[in-house]
Amino acid sequence: MAGGKQEEHAFRKIGGDLSAGRLPSALLLFGREQFLVKWAAGAIAEKYVPPALRELDFIRLDGGETDVAAVVAHCETLPLSGIKKIVLVEGVACFSAD
Repeated sequence: MAGGKQEEHAFRKIGGDLSAGRLPSALLLFGREQFLVKWAAGAIAEKYVPPALRELDFIRLDGGETDVAAVVAHCETLPLSGIKKIVLVEGVACFSAD
């Protein structure tokens, strides 16, 4: 890309932001590379959610079976760890790469 600044790959950006503690309170992860999406969600959970509280503070929902009200309800519930709560909604059609 002549004359322009090349954009940093999402993998490096998320990794750098995670290391520096610069993640926003709400983060949308989607794309064709589902391995990277799952890696990022797992890395965030690893950093912010204690293993003993993963069942309660790392919520996985199926986007095809979950309605918006349920997602909002999970997001509004405070984390038991007092640090972060992660709500991962997988398979949301409007964010599908297909």
